[in-house]
Amino acid sequence: MLYIDAANAGVSGDMFIAGLLDLGADPEKIDLALKPLAGVLGEFEIIIKKVRRGVYSSTYYRFEFVDRRITYDECRDAIQKAALSQPAKMFALSCFETLTDAESKVHGVDKQSLHFHDAADTISDFVAVSALLDDLSLLDTLVQSSSVNTGMGFFTFHNQRSTLPAPATAEILREKPIFGDREMELTTPTGASILVNLADDFIHGFAKMKVKRIGYGAGQSDMDFPNVLKLYLGEASGRRFNHDEITLLETNIDTATGETMGYLFERLFEEGALDIVVVPCIMKKNRPGHILKVMCNRADAENLIGIIIAETGTLGVRIMPHVHRLTLNRKLIEKTFSHKGQTFKVRFKVASECKGGITVEKAEFEDMRRIAKETGLSLRKVGRMLENLKD
Repeated sequence: MLYIDAANAGVSGDMFIAGLLDLGADPEKIDLALKPLAGVLGEFEIIIKKVRRGVYSSTYYRFEFVDRRITYDECRDAIQKAALSQPAKMFALSCFETLTDAESKVHGVDKQSLHFHDAADTISDFVAVSALLDDLSLLDTLVQSSSVNTGMGFFTFHNQRSTLPAPATAEILREKPIFGDREMELTTPTGASILVNLADDFIHGFAKMKVKRIGYGAGQSDMDFPNVLKLYLGEASGRRFNHDEITLLETNIDTATGETMGYLFERLFEEGALDIVVVPCIMKKNRPGHILKVMCNRADAENLIGIIIAETGTLGVRIMPHVHRLTLNRKLIEKTFSHKGQTFKVRFKVASECKGGITVEKAEFEDMRRIAKETGLSLRKVGRMLENLKD
């Protein structure tokens, strides 16, 4: 497992990369991953060296480049071209989408309208960190993080004085434990994007683990405190499952039609519902009805309640704001399936305990349906044939 200590000096993309290098990741993996992007990134130089930050000997990483504006589509295409394994590429793209979702919301524009300054730095950070995580086999392991020190005080945002954390950083870290105890920016939007995509959960106190190695990723400047991101690599102690909290919304419905319920499902998922369950029941006066259960993040609860009331006419919704659940580690992997000269990419959802050992492996339904349509095979037969691709 990996434990990320972002409580002292926050986290940035450079610090994350430096910490992984300090753990023993191969720096050549960065060069190989970025090589296909030379035309997009332009001229750049990578600086890696050992430095001291406070009392810590740590690794320093910096990506020197010539700035130019790059569009959302150009950034996404660049990441697609990176020399990364499929899981690493999916992680890099997920980090990028997290960042652009936040920027889009803050500025009130769609993602395709965004133009990024320092785009080469952002792209290189996501690609480099994905390559190094893959090199250390950390993309499918348990990752926990401390609370995040964002820093506090003021900074200049679009020529206006604003408070820290930066708006995009705050949006990305919504529902995560954050604080600020130093008057400077400690956590960047890029660092926050990497962190929320990598960490399975955020905990108070140190992780229950047997530490094998520690990586120290240096911040750009030597401060009056140890400006390092600490990464602890080791073995989890006795933990089988991930722990997290969700909010559960519940209401009784006895007047909605099937068409209404189907449309309600679509709207709820579009607005952030994690899962939806409908349970048949008998209500007062022996009327048949349904119990609608919606699982969501707490931040989305009020909006989803409004949709439920508007679409069903229910008079109230029960809220269970802190529902604790145990979950397996989950990831998507891509495999190749061939049939009579045709080749298809198939995504499999893989779930496993924290200590390893695959528990569930299931092909994505949309990929199965696509194969069935293109080959003329029944969906059942496609499912049976894909069983042979499971590990």
